[in-house]
Amino acid sequence: MSGARMFRPLMMLAAASVVLAAGCGVARQPAGGPPPAPRLVTEHDRANGTTIHVNVGDKVALVLGSTYWQFAGSSTPAVLRQEGPVAVLKATHKCLPGMGCAPKRAVFKALARGKAVITAHRVTCGEALACTGSRGHFKLTVVIG
Repeated sequence: MSGARMFRPLMMLAAASVVLAAGCGVARQPAGGPPPAPRLVTEHDRANGTTIHVNVGDKVALVLGSTYWQFAGSSTPAVLRQEGPVAVLKATHKCLPGMGCAPKRAVFKALARGKAVITAHRVTCGEALACTGSRGHFKLTVVIG
């Protein structure tokens, strides 16, 4: 057989193999792929007035730098629910009793798509100093997608 005649059956065999392989039930990822693993997003005082975006299943930890902060929780608990009580953390510097310098942390879990607002307030902004203006108010908008 000439080289050209031998080559044609080999090409047909290769093409048939490709067609058969394409028809086999090869497992594929769904178009969107698996959902991302839940994550913990931590925000601090500097996030006041901002908006963050998280996914369903994620947790948001809000750490505010004074024991004077009173957390009001989530505006929409069916979308973003507080998990457990607010915790007072260990102060990162010398803190005498009554100074309010130990941070407080609240953790929230994103339960469903939507939007919720986490708020907190305080009336004291330092030793015997009342908060003025917006200094005593905290607001973080959380969009769950």
